[in-house]
Amino acid sequence: MVINILAIIFVFGTVIIIHELGHFLVAKKTGIRVENFSFGLGPAIFKFKKGETTYQISLFPLGGFVKLAGEEPKEETKAQKDEYFSKSPGIRALVVGAGPFNNILLGFLIFILVFMLGVDTLDFSSSKIGSVIENGAAEKAGLQKSDTILMINNQKIEKWEDMAETIHQSAGKKLKLLVQRGEKKFLLTVTPEEKSMPTVTGGEEKVGLIGITPFTYRERAGFPLAVKKAAINTWRVMVLIFVALKKVFTREISSKLLTGPIGIAQLTSRFAHSGLSNFLSFLALISINLGVINLFPFPILDGGRIAGLGIEKISRKKPSKRLLQLSQTIGISLLLALFLFITYNDLLRIFKK
Repeated sequence: MVINILAIIFVFGTVIIIHELGHFLVAKKTGIRVENFSFGLGPAIFKFKKGETTYQISLFPLGGFVKLAGEEPKEETKAQKDEYFSKSPGIRALVVGAGPFNNILLGFLIFILVFMLGVDTLDFSSSKIGSVIENGAAEKAGLQKSDTILMINNQKIEKWEDMAETIHQSAGKKLKLLVQRGEKKFLLTVTPEEKSMPTVTGGEEKVGLIGITPFTYRERAGFPLAVKKAAINTWRVMVLIFVALKKVFTREISSKLLTGPIGIAQLTSRFAHSGLSNFLSFLALISINLGVINLFPFPILDGGRIAGLGIEKISRKKPSKRLLQLSQTIGISLLLALFLFITYNDLLRIFKK
């Protein structure tokens, strides 16, 4: 339990603080006064002031924030030279975009480390068994880890996909397996159990399962190859975010599959016990997701603020205080509604289990 709590705090704290650090560093570099930098949300439990900035640790360690001087436009007076609205739209866009950029960069750097440490890779090119689930049909039939299934009902099996397809279509039917264990070959009979599996559309389908997983091997890379693999992986994750959201909007997959803080906390607890590489990979995924989603042109998100700065650059007119307050209110309301919907889905999944 303690490990789970620490892992959750570490994941949420890391991705959010790295995000806020991006805003902080670029603001400082461009001459914008930073009034407050907080690790955590809520009341401060420890704080100190250095230079013009108050640094604090707050009660709830699942977030953070940076308070920039003059973030709201002053319609009655001109902004001072070290305030946010005294800078050009281009500089302000750099400050705003630095948070999401930091998250994507963090994910990329973590992936480099992961590939150098070694990645557990599922071997779908063979029918070798990686693990046997306790009390499953495979264990009861006598199958063991590292066994290789050569044939099913006299049909040759060359890769995991072929085997899985046959088993999925054979719920309740006896299957005759030719198995290789070391140098020995022998026959076994197994009957796949009918189980419900979730589909991408949010429904369920009945399939046959015997309780086995593919064999895994650890693949390590040197630094140059790790950098290349990390860049490819980061790009793939970013593309998959858009593909997944497109499929949600076109109803190719169910919106019930979206997960929020509760679901992420559950996943963090699982990955905390799955080995360092897997845990770091999960952290990279969360960081990249936060970075990309924050770039969406949505009110109150960084992407929405950057879009507003683009409009300001074209129109050469700063937004009014009323317009900013209205857009923030609309943005907060929509995000709150989305948060409640996703949290409801998370709770439904928990109680279903």
